[in-house]
Amino acid sequence: MEMRQIEYFVTVAEELSFRRAAARLNISQPPLSQQIRKLEDELGFALFRRDTHHVSLTEAGRFFLNETRPLLARFSQAKHQGEQIHQGAVGRLTIGFLGSTTYKLASILRTYRKTYPFVALSLRQLKMPEQLQSLHEGQIDIGLMRDVPSHPSLDSLTLYDEPLLAVLPKDHTLPGLDSGIPLDLKQLANEPFVMTPYRQGSSYYDRVIGCCLQSGFHPRVALEAPEILTIVALVGMGAGVALVPESFRQFSHDNVRYCPLQNAIAVLPLVLVWKKEHERIVTNFVNITQRIF
Repeated sequence: MEMRQIEYFVTVAEELSFRRAAARLNISQPPLSQQIRKLEDELGFALFRRDTHHVSLTEAGRFFLNETRPLLARFSQAKHQGEQIHQGAVGRLTIGFLGSTTYKLASILRTYRKTYPFVALSLRQLKMPEQLQSLHEGQIDIGLMRDVPSHPSLDSLTLYDEPLLAVLPKDHTLPGLDSGIPLDLKQLANEPFVMTPYRQGSSYYDRVIGCCLQSGFHPRVALEAPEILTIVALVGMGAGVALVPESFRQFSHDNVRYCPLQNAIAVLPLVLVWKKEHERIVTNFVNITQRIF
């Protein structure tokens, strides 16, 4: 017994005409009649009474119709749902991200949700090593990182080289702040820096240190904070200066000023990472993110 035969039976039972049922199913009448006969042979009882001008359900046929119509509806619903899942339009997507990618991730999700409103999203803030481990273990589907990982089982896409901005207390007296000219990073060589802890192993920390070293100095770390938003707030309290991704300029704070830098080296990559073996739902997210950038 095939689900197709059940569909044929229900259609004939609703139309009480093989001719009309065949037209509705977009098939010719002889194959339809053959499939109904085959179904009756498999069941061992007649579903219809037939004569030259009339088709009607037998008592067993009426019972069979009442039992199979909900089954057919559930099958149709299951088929549709399965197709949606296969196409990545329904399901669950778990995304790992760094704190420094928060604002960029938010802009990606706004666009993604408009296209795929029925995908449930789960977000996990994880450091890069944790994201890589979670990808390998299947705990997240996609990672948003600041470095391109080198692993044969992973694919990656560099979306954007995000400039770093200097964030200073609003009343800072560094010469030239009001000139409109971007700062040379060397101008901050003698300033106390607010940074994430080295032990966090963050690519943000490594990139800030690397930019300063390429500008000829090692930053003097006066205070550590685990999150960039906290770093900005501490700068506003006069704890020092910092380098932050450009997207954090959206975090308005009355007591800080954001200053562009001259140095082309002061950038922080934004990288999307996923497993080579993945479902369509991941492909859809990657494609939308690529279009955004």
